[in-house]
Amino acid sequence: RVYYLSLEYYMGRTLQNTMINLGIQGACDEAMYQ
Repeated sequence: RVYYLSLEYYMGRTLQNTMINLGIQGACDEAMYQ
């Protein structure tokens, strides 16, 4: 699956809530860490 999360649109807490709802927070954390 491909998810597009615009950092300009989803700011701060809203972005984190969206990632949790999609079940991709762990994958995003890993990608940002690398």
